[in-house]
Amino acid sequence: MKCIAMIAVAAVAGSAVAGVHTFPSSGSAVVGSVGFISPTEVGFFWSATRGDSVQETLADTLPIVNQVKLDLVVPRNSLASGLSLTWGVELNGTDIGTFAVASGQTGPISHTFDFAGIASPGSYMLRIEARNTIPGGGGSHTFAAVDRTTATLLPAPGAAALLGLGGLVAARRRRV
Repeated sequence: MKCIAMIAVAAVAGSAVAGVHTFPSSGSAVVGSVGFISPTEVGFFWSATRGDSVQETLADTLPIVNQVKLDLVVPRNSLASGLSLTWGVELNGTDIGTFAVASGQTGPISHTFDFAGIASPGSYMLRIEARNTIPGGGGSHTFAAVDRTTATLLPAPGAAALLGLGGLVAARRRRV
């Protein structure tokens, strides 16, 4: 009986680990001048007015998420000197932060967003959207897609501990 209780605790506590997802991926909804430029690149982003964005539902069993880490790649950037495109980041419709891609910025970019816990076990909707519009002739940029970029959902620190504690209490009751 002790063995079964400990396996159950490990399984429950183990379910509250970081969920790493490819983002953007082939399943993303992309609004940009072109959308999917190729299987590995999305965009020509420059317009909040047009609704430039990348959105995807991420299947994940985390009970509560309070941090998102975006690891993106900007392969092409033709934004004119001094210009930048600001991106808003939303999880399940809640604004969790912003970041900007500046003129000349290419390569990997990482941003971590901390926020009050959002509960949605099963799936989380991640959306990044342009928050400003680059003036005509001011250029655009792209994001890499599929295998080079990720969104990591991290559980609220107490989520794993609470689940594990609940399992320990249940195991303790069985022994008494």
